[in-house]
Amino acid sequence: MAYSIDDLRNFGFVGFAPFRTWAKGMIIKPGEPDAEGVYAIVRESMARPMFTEEDHSKPRVTIRTAVEAAEHWVPGVQVLYFGKGPLRRATSRKRDGLVQRIYEFQQHGYAGGANHYGGKLVWQIGDADQLLIAWKLLPEGTSEAVESGLILGFKETMGIQPYANVGPPRRGALEVVR
Repeated sequence: MAYSIDDLRNFGFVGFAPFRTWAKGMIIKPGEPDAEGVYAIVRESMARPMFTEEDHSKPRVTIRTAVEAAEHWVPGVQVLYFGKGPLRRATSRKRDGLVQRIYEFQQHGYAGGANHYGGKLVWQIGDADQLLIAWKLLPEGTSEAVESGLILGFKETMGIQPYANVGPPRRGALEVVR
């Protein structure tokens, strides 16, 4: 896998919607419960982007400088980040999942709210307004293993994790992409 938009489509990802204008209704209808799945943040361009020093961090997060971000860039790929949206009890009345995680990520970057720890480096890409979001629905209880498998497969192929995935893949990764 070369980690292009076409590769993700072949793996079952759908959507590829502009992240800035993505809406919850693209995945679920109003009133429907959330779903479980994985998502990818991608750039259509494979050209090296400009990097910014914007700080979208909360106190517990250290964001790389533009120079450090440029050093972590993976040339020739379109995938910037893989994330997961597991279904879990958020409160006694609701469960969060894929739609909620994507919404929090979008709000963190474009609206300045909703802390989303993973993928913060996405917002240091100079053309973050042009990013796309793709997703894949999964059976309940599988998103963490699939996300870890995607990150691990990327690392084995490219020698480094996707640009904005900074933590190691979790144990129990499914061998999904090789």
